[in-house]
Amino acid sequence: FEWTLMGPEGNSVAFKELKDDVIFLSIWATWCPPCRAEMPNIQQLYEGYGDRIRFVLASQEEPEIINRFMDDHGYTMPVYRLVQNPPSILSASSIPTTFLIDPGGKIHVRKTGAAKWNGKFFRAYLDKMLSP
Repeated sequence: FEWTLMGPEGNSVAFKELKDDVIFLSIWATWCPPCRAEMPNIQQLYEGYGDRIRFVLASQEEPEIINRFMDDHGYTMPVYRLVQNPPSILSASSIPTTFLIDPGGKIHVRKTGAAKWNGKFFRAYLDKMLSP
């Protein structure tokens, strides 16, 4: 996963630095209706799992636009800016596209379109992934 993002504090973040964690990666945009529709659900998931999973919400938009959107809606999830295209395995032709990646780098979920990420089934799947 050779890929660099701009982190929430404006710092450069190498995606491979996150490889030891379970990663919830969402490629999205503030202007995208399906992206906006699933954000409250992702926020709820973040509130329950944010201390055990790396949430990476990545957008190509300017930081000011992203930050204003997050503030206006009360979202606290970390957002990143795409400063280069993701590797082909993580490329998305439409948004939102969400990936669930294990610490070994295996992609367990690749979903295009909005989803109910905070549902019972997905939470049970996460719990199983996180159990030793």
